Amino acid sequence: MTEEMKTITLRAEELWNKGNMSIANEVYAPSFVNHDPFLPEVKDLEGFKKYIAVVCEGMPDFHVKIEDMIAENDKLACRWVASGTHKKDFFGIRKNNCRLTSQLLAKKQLGLV
Repeated sequence: MTEEMKTITLRAEELWNKGNMSIANEVYAPSFVNHDPFLPEVKDLEGFKKYIAVVCEGMPDFHVKIEDMIAENDKLACRWVASGTHKKDFFGIRKNNCRLTSQLLAKKQLGLV
């Protein structure tokens, strides 16, 4: 099960890096519920896909890299770095050509992704 979780997580990385929304349907359950308190308006899978599209449009060079990944049984934790250059207006912020970098920690459980 740990290898399956790693494979799913790497596909999610590809979703962000390529902006291919069909990957979202492969790696997230149709019943996906967002629990990120920083994105309260993103509630379900369709909203999450729209969020990804907005990020990728606003930062055309947006890239995610998984730095660390630990999986055990049906649980996985990963640390990833996301970066991109703010080239277009998005989320009410005018383009400013600033390079943004963020480190994030994600925790997932198979069947609950």
